[in-house]
Amino acid sequence: MLTITCSANYQPERKYICHVLFHEFLGLEYNLTFCEEPFWTIQGTNGKSLILPDCLFQVAQDAWLTEASFPPQPLAFWEPQRAGVDCPLVESTVPVIYGNLDFHKQYSVRYGEIDKKQTVLPLDILGSAFFMLTRYEEVIKSDRDNHDRFPATASLAFQEGFLERPIINEYLEILWFYLQQMITKQRKAREFTIVPTHDVDAPYRYRGVSMWTIGRSLAGDLIKRKSPPLFCENIRNILARKDPYDTFGTIMDISERVGLASSFYFMAGGKTPFDPAYSLDKPEIQKIIRRIDKRGHHIGFHPSYEAGLNQQIWQEELDALQRAVGDIPLVGGREHFLRFQTPLTWRFWSASELVYDTTLSFADRAGFRCGVCYPFQVFDVEQRKMLNIVERPLVMMECTVIDERYMHFGPTQEALEYMKMLKKRCSIFYGEFVLLWHNTRFVDEDEIEMYKILVADDIG
Repeated sequence: MLTITCSANYQPERKYICHVLFHEFLGLEYNLTFCEEPFWTIQGTNGKSLILPDCLFQVAQDAWLTEASFPPQPLAFWEPQRAGVDCPLVESTVPVIYGNLDFHKQYSVRYGEIDKKQTVLPLDILGSAFFMLTRYEEVIKSDRDNHDRFPATASLAFQEGFLERPIINEYLEILWFYLQQMITKQRKAREFTIVPTHDVDAPYRYRGVSMWTIGRSLAGDLIKRKSPPLFCENIRNILARKDPYDTFGTIMDISERVGLASSFYFMAGGKTPFDPAYSLDKPEIQKIIRRIDKRGHHIGFHPSYEAGLNQQIWQEELDALQRAVGDIPLVGGREHFLRFQTPLTWRFWSASELVYDTTLSFADRAGFRCGVCYPFQVFDVEQRKMLNIVERPLVMMECTVIDERYMHFGPTQEALEYMKMLKKRCSIFYGEFVLLWHNTRFVDEDEIEMYKILVADDIG
């Protein structure tokens, strides 16, 4: 068993991050004790110890949850290989979110010569992980986009160039490199997993829709999407009474061919222009839900545009979805438009009986918003407690990468290579590649082919 020693302040926060890193991520037993020393000490069963700076949790109480507690920018970078570290990394240098490159020197000056059983690192791995996993900065910064979402551009990860790296996974590998020299127990075994998810914003394009709306949609094929072939295809679909958004069978076929189960997140309300109008009580929607369940795929919850910031609306919609699906289990879901306020929205999920949320990616940039590709139990930094919900971080949404309003790659080979890069980075750490591909995006043949490649086993 590991013995972890640290300062006695911020105990709920310290207990939480130790639980996630050592228990959830690594599957190791440990004993946490508190002392007066301003650093972390991790001692193994063979007498060896690892000493880390304690930066975030040494800030004064009146600076907690203020910008004064943020890492100073620009961040320093550290080269683990120069210290003899041999572990999986995305790049040869890692950004030091919290830490001190002079910590080794300062420690030896204060405490004497470092012996052969001690290793001193410059990274505050635990404080940095807490900052990223709890979305600490999002509670403090007021930056919001036109949908009241925290934008990627305001995040430390984007500003310092590591949003596309699962940086906490990299930190964890550095930590494990030293821990395995201190204990005989092996870490938790993991397998790389592809997790296909589908927000059902619009199950149909034409059914129950006015002729005016259909006309506008067809005009959009020509004017906005500049695609005469798509216009002609949709005219044929209308005449043949075939709806292009009813792609559920296609999605399940693709998933089943590669041994995966898709998750479909259905809406149960919404009164804004950003909310589609469909009723779960309609026989055709009930038929889709039963067909998904019968084929072994999953049904989940997709709260409406306003629900992510309003618990009463959120709960009413969840109740409506549960009534509609009957005995079909709901295990998790995602907020519509990725509208999420930390930690408020997590509290809604925690108060329910759902197992996970998978909202946390940025709408304007793909990547690792939480810095990790493992699911983890979340923490409320305002109420200072662990919540009863697991976050399964979303790595990418198709429209984030493809659409003009966001990264604007288009349905191109460049877009596919970018998505494959994110997938490969998840595979390095045997993590989850959680992707969102709406049922409405199985219309364009190029996008369908991109999706098929992404959910295939190959990670090259």
